Amino acid sequence: MKLFLDTTIQIDRIFGSRKKRAAIRAVCDGKECFCSGYVLGEFYATIVLDAVSVYHVLLTEQDLNEAEKRMEELSRHRHSQRTHLIFIRLRQLFDNQIEEMKCEIESYFEDLLHMFFRGVHPDLQDGTQCQRANARITYEDESPILEGVFCNKKTCQCNVVDFWKRHQALITLPLPAFEEKVKALLEEIQQGRYDVKGNNCRTLGDAVIVLEALDGGGEICTTNRKDFSPLCELFQVGLQSPDYT
Repeated sequence: MKLFLDTTIQIDRIFGSRKKRAAIRAVCDGKECFCSGYVLGEFYATIVLDAVSVYHVLLTEQDLNEAEKRMEELSRHRHSQRTHLIFIRLRQLFDNQIEEMKCEIESYFEDLLHMFFRGVHPDLQDGTQCQRANARITYEDESPILEGVFCNKKTCQCNVVDFWKRHQALITLPLPAFEEKVKALLEEIQQGRYDVKGNNCRTLGDAVIVLEALDGGGEICTTNRKDFSPLCELFQVGLQSPDYT
């Protein structure tokens, strides 16, 4: 059996508790796991971008306690705990030595990508040719910048419009119970209107991932059953989730 790992699984494989990581292994063991450039783009736009934010904090602080206060403020501001998780992981890896953390975090960016691909088929599904999958970290005055992680309707050069044209016939009415924005966009696609770039592409991200799993002949593995269940029902794709109880 083939299993398509979505972004939530990829993040929990790295930052989840020991119990969560064991639950993911239990689901994935004995299966061929694969992923896509679209999920890699989401990974860059979440985990890698957050790691860059952590690096910026470390560059400006000399004291670990002050750095931790900044991380707490950053986490609250971004309504996300990912930055704090990354900071905690770095403290564990480098024994709370802030100078060592500063020196080694560049290699940590590479480690994150190695962990993304660990146990996953190296050839990613690439039906959308997502630009964000080609994001790269560059440096300006020793400060990291994640280039190519943001896209919009005007600058996007991906293949997502053709992707939806190829899959339009799979959208059958009436639709299951979706979040209203997702439902409206799927109805527009079903009627032959393809306003699917920029923010709309991100709104349809889970649907893209389900269709990529379908194209690859596999089932979806996600922690987000609420949003994925109606999509898997619509496109007739199997759904598996690790047991975190």
